[in-house]
Amino acid sequence: MKTIEMADATAPLRQYVRAALRETLVVTIKGKPMAALTPIGPQTDLENLTVSNDPEFCALIQRSRRRHPAGSGLTTAQVRSKLQRLRRPARRSSR
Repeated sequence: MKTIEMADATAPLRQYVRAALRETLVVTIKGKPMAALTPIGPQTDLENLTVSNDPEFCALIQRSRRRHPAGSGLTTAQVRSKLQRLRRPARRSSR
């Protein structure tokens, strides 16, 4: 991964894109990372890339983590059990 200070990024964009095809290029402002040019290949999940950088989605995840700390939820087996009970047809009583 390479970094470049925004003030020093005076070359044409195509030059930075070419460099980013080989490895991620992080653009900094006063040393603080602000943006990244990253290679996108055939295995890149664009939806995941988009969602993981969406501020509203990130805020939703943070709120959820505060409300439900690790270890406080249901196990996968418990969720499956509850779903199976919901899917079963209600038994009719014979009269």
